[in-house]
Amino acid sequence: CTVEGEQHVVTCEMNALAPVSQDLAKKFGDPASAKFVWRTDIAIPIEGDGAETLMKLLDQLDDLDDVQDVYSNEDISDEELARLSQ
Repeated sequence: CTVEGEQHVVTCEMNALAPVSQDLAKKFGDPASAKFVWRTDIAIPIEGDGAETLMKLLDQLDDLDDVQDVYSNEDISDEELARLSQ
């Protein structure tokens, strides 16, 4: 379980989604969402201009009305993220 903003993200095996979701709903109430999300096992390191270009692309995709979720498998260091956020 991880915390993202004001939400807890619970990760489980694909075949356990329904029982886990039902058990959590009984204890805490209905979830904001319960869905499958494909997570990669491989993160691609990226830095410099490539990181800047990728972040711009992800922001533009996220801003599209028809796009519900945006996922990527980049590995950007905290230092690089700090540089990009300036």
